[in-house]
Amino acid sequence: MKAFAVILLLLVQACTYALRPIEPEEELDIRIVAPRPSDYLVVVKGDGGILEHKVPENGLLTVTIPETPPICDVYFIFIKIGGARRWKLTVLEGDRRVMKILVDKLLEMPKSEDGYVVVDLR
Repeated sequence: MKAFAVILLLLVQACTYALRPIEPEEELDIRIVAPRPSDYLVVVKGDGGILEHKVPENGLLTVTIPETPPICDVYFIFIKIGGARRWKLTVLEGDRRVMKILVDKLLEMPKSEDGYVVVDLR
């Protein structure tokens, strides 16, 4: 019985929330690498709506990530278990989804020498 009480107390005390600040609007430069980049459409979806970007022939585009209201990060015993930015980026080829990624993950990706996040769809 004591073990159960200790575990219950740990679970209750170990879960915490941290309010993040407002994420300002941000521009992200993306290079789509594919045989025909213009066949693709980049869709950014989130709480603020849907933004669509047709990829030009050269595969270079700038995507605007709208301002994100404050959200809470969720931690369990100092391990982050939730709270990512709600915006998701999807790459479509016609009606087929080729790629889907959280914007937070995309922002963490390394950039090329000219400042673009490279998305290889070959």
